[in-house]
Amino acid sequence: MPSALVFFNELSDVPSKAQRELLTLASRFDEATLAVASEVSQEAQEVVNGYGVAKLLVASGGDDAFIDHSLSVLEAAVKLSAADVVLVANDNFNREIAARLAVRLDGAVITDATDVSADLVVTKDELAGGYSAKAKATSGTLFVTMKPNSIEDAPGGAGQAA
Repeated sequence: MPSALVFFNELSDVPSKAQRELLTLASRFDEATLAVASEVSQEAQEVVNGYGVAKLLVASGGDDAFIDHSLSVLEAAVKLSAADVVLVANDNFNREIAARLAVRLDGAVITDATDVSADLVVTKDELAGGYSAKAKATSGTLFVTMKPNSIEDAPGGAGQAA
């Protein structure tokens, strides 16, 4: 079964609902790794452990520009973890870094996803949710931006699509 990497720029003591959804989705895969581009508190680490994250990679900010630091952290995490799928939030910033790294690493990017199956088939809504489409990358690391409120938050379990 494939492995997953989740990336956050920062992680507060209480992860956001969208972050918890990404962690739930990652728990479906054989091994889940979390990379964070800032410091992570002990409280946040305890929450993350409840989602079955096997590895936590932390790289606090350097003197680089914000986007440069995040790109460097995520690229290193992808190479270190050898993840098959990289899960990030569906916002402008994360879509940008996912696209850049997919190009750099000869991967694929699918945005606005609502689900990713264990065999890396991505589901996404089309035409304002009127239709649902499924897509699968044919090669390379798959970068997926996940729409919030698509996955039911389920610590320690295998989250299902909402």
